[in-house]
Amino acid sequence: YYLDYTFNETLRQLRKSASDLYLPEHPRALARVVSQLSDPELLGAPNLEAVLVERLERTGIDVNARNTALDELVRLRNTDRVTEGIAALQRLDAGDAPARPVADMALLLSTDPGELAKSRATLAKLSETARQDSVRGAAFASLLVADGNPDRVWADTANHPGARAALIDSLVLLPDPAARTVFQPLLTAVLGSEDTDASVRRSALRALPLMGPEHANAGFTMLARHLREGREMTTATHAVMQIPRESWNRAQAAPVAEAILQWAKQVPAERRTTQDYVETVQAGMEMAALLPPADATRIRKGLLDLGVRVFAIKSVREQMRFDTTRIVVEAGKPFEIIFENVDMMPHNLVVIRPGTREEIGLQADKMSPEPDRRGRAYVPRNRGILTATRMLEPGEKETLKMNAPDEPGDYEYVCTYPEHWKVMYGRLIVVRDLDAYLESAANAPADAPRPAPGDPAHQH
Repeated sequence: YYLDYTFNETLRQLRKSASDLYLPEHPRALARVVSQLSDPELLGAPNLEAVLVERLERTGIDVNARNTALDELVRLRNTDRVTEGIAALQRLDAGDAPARPVADMALLLSTDPGELAKSRATLAKLSETARQDSVRGAAFASLLVADGNPDRVWADTANHPGARAALIDSLVLLPDPAARTVFQPLLTAVLGSEDTDASVRRSALRALPLMGPEHANAGFTMLARHLREGREMTTATHAVMQIPRESWNRAQAAPVAEAILQWAKQVPAERRTTQDYVETVQAGMEMAALLPPADATRIRKGLLDLGVRVFAIKSVREQMRFDTTRIVVEAGKPFEIIFENVDMMPHNLVVIRPGTREEIGLQADKMSPEPDRRGRAYVPRNRGILTATRMLEPGEKETLKMNAPDEPGDYEYVCTYPEHWKVMYGRLIVVRDLDAYLESAANAPADAPRPAPGDPAHQH
């Protein structure tokens, strides 16, 4: 999944010739020059040792190019992938380690469990002593791959809540879904115990959506229980929005929506534009879509009265989709979208006019990765585009502020990274009167199709 998706991107970046680059021979001077090269220049530079190290550790270089750099370093130094990977983690830990190169390192190391097992002691020490949380997570993920099961590492962290939380957080770095799903009973036990440390509980809640579709129903039930009880509200709502909507339980939706409404009423007005608040209220609106019309209208109106027109949209790991696929705004009114990329590949969010997605997507497919004057990649010049974020790397987020179009209709938002536009998009529904729209939806005939979670009923 991760080593294949960037192949075309790497080819695009390699088109830029590096024949005009000046690379000094002195090691210190060479390292300084290499650190200042642009990403395309770095990818096109000769495979010198300093160049390869920079490719391996720089934010913004895709995992395919990083994988090649690791292999070239192994050949040049006559070592092995695990040795070079661990050395890179140690260098990153000594500085300001960005999250993405560390995450990629865990993915690259996971290709050879046998070699990882030979370096288990070094990885175990790194998991204990790393200064950077991201490096510690990469070490834990590598230990899990080396062991082939969670038993040993889980036991080693039993009396260390910080280490246990870091271990659970590292599950997101495991490329094999089967290696993550074996944690389901362990997470269930952690969340079922009243003695669980708060940091471990939050990590376990965040990990539930990673347990795979076969455990999605159980994950929703566990998250719904925390929401009903008012426990770890923001963490639980972040996680529940990552659960596929077909796994949401209609019978549990009413008490969850009610609990979120009561929670929102207690939040001071000045905090109602924070992302945590926005995401929690958004989850309440989506839960309301599962309720009978009268209850749905009451919950929605209550949340609408408390909120502002801010929406939180995230990518969903390994599923090439947004976690929220419909938002509703009033014509001509200002609103904001907070877009956060929690996947392991780049994504953007581009707001477009009705009927233009294919045209814009095909144009983006043919573009080079060079950013435009506003720093946005794969955003073509097209009148159908209303606004767009940058291409966000994993872990990044950006807020779009705009006025809704004056003309009502079904607009869209889409990721324009090449080929993503075909499946990764959502509807931006512009209406004259939001209250009237929601009321008409709630009073639709009983035999009319009911809004699914993610339909317009979730707006705030």
